Amino acid sequence: MLVRKTSTRRRWLSCVILAFAFSVMPGAGSGALAAEAPLKGWSSVSLKGRKFLFATGRSRIERWPEAEDEPEELVRMVSSASALGASIARHRVLSVSKLDGRGTERWLAWTEGKKAKLAERRADSELLVTTLLPGGGTAGAPPEGWTRSKEQVVTLGSVLHPGPVMDTATRLAHLDELVVRRRGVFPLLTRQGVTSLAFRTVETRRLRRRLRDRDSGHRDWITLEVAVIELAPSAAGGGTLLGMEGPTELWIDVDSGALVRISGKRKGGGGRLSLEIFAFSRKPGPRPEAP
Repeated sequence: MLVRKTSTRRRWLSCVILAFAFSVMPGAGSGALAAEAPLKGWSSVSLKGRKFLFATGRSRIERWPEAEDEPEELVRMVSSASALGASIARHRVLSVSKLDGRGTERWLAWTEGKKAKLAERRADSELLVTTLLPGGGTAGAPPEGWTRSKEQVVTLGSVLHPGPVMDTATRLAHLDELVVRRRGVFPLLTRQGVTSLAFRTVETRRLRRRLRDRDSGHRDWITLEVAVIELAPSAAGGGTLLGMEGPTELWIDVDSGALVRISGKRKGGGGRLSLEIFAFSRKPGPRPEAP
């Protein structure tokens, strides 16, 4: 009788241990994501990084593709920095593009509480840059009603590139081209004009990361195949993407073109910083009003 009770207890204990082990296995449970191309069709990706244990940086890239009732693509990029839990800066960009045409048509960039810059392509070879000063709008919203203080016309010159020319935010939403081409040069539209960045694929590697799916609220382990790409500005120490300068490294998801990691030297002597993906979404949120 004692032997039978001991055997029953052992079987019960084994079942409990197996159930617990399965519950904590990566990817197990109702929130597990499909193993193939988990980021394909993404609408937003969020990245973060830490520096000196007390300073953090975050960036979120969102996109709303062209549609039947929306002839232009809209990309929003929000970047923030904090130290010891206190916000230092919050920078936003809203960019409007026609990817079947010449690319970015206009974009609005501003830091909350400070001046904004609105850049508009008036012709293939001209860019109108308008400075806006605070005076209207609310925190976190586009600076509508802000005072226009000055205008500047920037000559773009001839753009020797067969495809659309994009600003930084739009380019970060369309990195798949770099994965396909593997190496070459692409133009970048800035408020100072058109610059060029050289890129080359260093290697392809597989990663396993635990990411938050904002649509479901779950955090799950997913496997990604990423292309590791090095960027180099046309001029030594020149700017690249997402506030970096000089040689910059990108990790791009091969299946979706989503930015997985960016590492480089921050502009203005901020030292090196790496931002890595921690969350994503496939369902687009409400489309903001275009600038």
